[in-house]
Amino acid sequence: MSHANAALTPRARLTVARLVVEQGVPVSEVAARFQCSWATVKRWADRYLAGWFAARGVKVERVLSDNGAAYKSNLWHQVCSQFGITVKKTRPYRPQTNGKIERFHRTLADGWGYARCYQSETERRDALAGWLHHYNHHRPHTACGNLSPITRLTNVPDQYS
Repeated sequence: MSHANAALTPRARLTVARLVVEQGVPVSEVAARFQCSWATVKRWADRYLAGWFAARGVKVERVLSDNGAAYKSNLWHQVCSQFGITVKKTRPYRPQTNGKIERFHRTLADGWGYARCYQSETERRDALAGWLHHYNHHRPHTACGNLSPITRLTNVPDQYS
């Protein structure tokens, strides 16, 4: 099924990129939903990834993922290869390997998603950036020696620890 490339608004471009990159929605589904080509979806996902990390001065060296469909796709491997990222997989049927991210998901749900009653989905989404900033830059974590996670980044330019 092919679609003519629709003119994507800046907000739609961001949504396209986030669906693919953050939520692992297959490119074909995103392309159908926004009535654009796979190449368009991939282009915006690539730009989102490059811009997000570059804006923070972070070079991703490796990614540990589970064996879900989104992480088996050709697109996932192409994007990782394009950015020089080594892909590592957890062992099947070993959820404890992925314990840190599972704990993060619980903390995210408790601290942001269900911490209060939001008036709308938009209000809930808008609160995420502030919560993530606090979590990564200000909240002490016992796993980091009661420092914030940002202090654990070792490959940020001009940050020597």
